[in-house]
Amino acid sequence: MSVWTNLRDRIVRMLLGYGVSKAADSQNTGWVETREEIKKTAVNTAVEIARDKVLRK
Repeated sequence: MSVWTNLRDRIVRMLLGYGVSKAADSQNTGWVETREEIKKTAVNTAVEIARDKVLRK
């Protein structure tokens, strides 16, 4: 799964307001992410993408 797909899926779940639900357990790991964890991961992923783009220049 690409970083963009993962980020998009997390943002969509956050916007749809799943919060704590099985829908947030995209890889069937058995644990469920809260809305705050989804937001934090989305922001961290976006920061990593931006950092990679800056470092490549």
